[in-house]
Amino acid sequence: MTSTPQDTSSHVENWLDRHTLIRAIAAWFSLSWTPEDEEEHQREMLMAVALATSVVGISFGPIYARYGEYVAAAIPSSYGVITIITMAIYRVYPKYRLWRWSQRVMFITLPPALMMSLGGLVEGSAVIIWAVIPPMGALVYGTRRESMFWFASFVLLLVGAGALESTVRSPSNLPGYVQTGFFAVNLTVVPGIAFMLLGHFVQQQRITLGLLNIEREKSESLLLNVLPAEVSVG
Repeated sequence: MTSTPQDTSSHVENWLDRHTLIRAIAAWFSLSWTPEDEEEHQREMLMAVALATSVVGISFGPIYARYGEYVAAAIPSSYGVITIITMAIYRVYPKYRLWRWSQRVMFITLPPALMMSLGGLVEGSAVIIWAVIPPMGALVYGTRRESMFWFASFVLLLVGAGALESTVRSPSNLPGYVQTGFFAVNLTVVPGIAFMLLGHFVQQQRITLGLLNIEREKSESLLLNVLPAEVSVG
């Protein structure tokens, strides 16, 4: 039995629906986005970020535990587990705003806590950089007021962590090469997430402007067809 193009398209859509990260990547490269799809694409992109980050967090945990940093190991691991559980719950109870708020709270609070548990900014391999994702996400997909709130929260936590750094134990049990490896991951993955969010936003803006230009040209063409040339030009 030969499948029709409609059947193939439906099969692809069903497969993408079960793979949030792949669907988000497809949306990022999509050229068929329309303004009506904006909210759905935002959800897909932010869930893809959360899913990818949870994988990173769960992979960090055993490394910290290997060197006796059990508190540090619990922080990213707990984020990964909580995120996967809440994403499963979201499939049953789709309360997107609540889920997004919980993600922002964890993103803004857990990196400073992890940094402090490791002994400070350098000992923690600048892991606090992960806390910049909530203001970045709010700036791209939220309102200016939301972004200002989360950015102010980030600055306050950064200043507070810096002020308390001298009171925490130092150094951590992590070897130098492990700290360097975490520096590389933190300073690569977070800018990569920021690039993906901004790239998706810019793509949406360009497509929106293109659609507006098309509608404007249609309106001008309609005026030329309905009104006398001297009126429409004047």
